Amino acid sequence: MRENTINRYGPVREVDHALVVEVAFDSLHLSSRHKSGIATRFPRFHAIRWDKTADDADHVDQLKTMIDL
Repeated sequence: MRENTINRYGPVREVDHALVVEVAFDSLHLSSRHKSGIATRFPRFHAIRWDKTADDADHVDQLKTMIDL
């Protein structure tokens, strides 16, 4: 992660938009604490998706549709 960091915001890192990873999590929640507006419960890297490009990855708006309101 450190080699691919392009910006830092306190403990949060913005990484180069080249590598696509699959992230598993137990649940998603709306959050006013996080810049994205989303909090994940127990997130973990599941797989590196060598077959996907950054344009193929889901974005925050798509994740928000997965939240049970």
